[in-house]
Amino acid sequence: SLHGSSIGLYGFLIDGQSYSFVKWILSGGVMAPTSIVPSTRSDVLSSGANRLRVRWDNGHFSFFINGTEVATVDDTTHVSGKVGLMVSEGGVIAFDDFTVIEFEVEPLLKPVGQL
Repeated sequence: SLHGSSIGLYGFLIDGQSYSFVKWILSGGVMAPTSIVPSTRSDVLSSGANRLRVRWDNGHFSFFINGTEVATVDDTTHVSGKVGLMVSEGGVIAFDDFTVIEFEVEPLLKPVGQL
């Protein structure tokens, strides 16, 4: 993602018992990680499959695990880019129904007669 001179990525990370949110910024030729949401234990994580959802709206992130919102945070370091999946060495990842949806924002107020 490019924003000014910033190159990097975000990661919503889970393991068997906890989640975290990290950003990496390219600095001096090295991807330097910064914790945004520290590792947090959560009972909503399953020992089997987990359904993850990340919602982003102009720098406001909402994180969901198995339908439960577990964290929100604001960060505008990277405001555009690509979406992908990653797994640590030795990890296993499987997915289906991977979708990226752009939401249209509806105005809060509608003209009289259109309610």
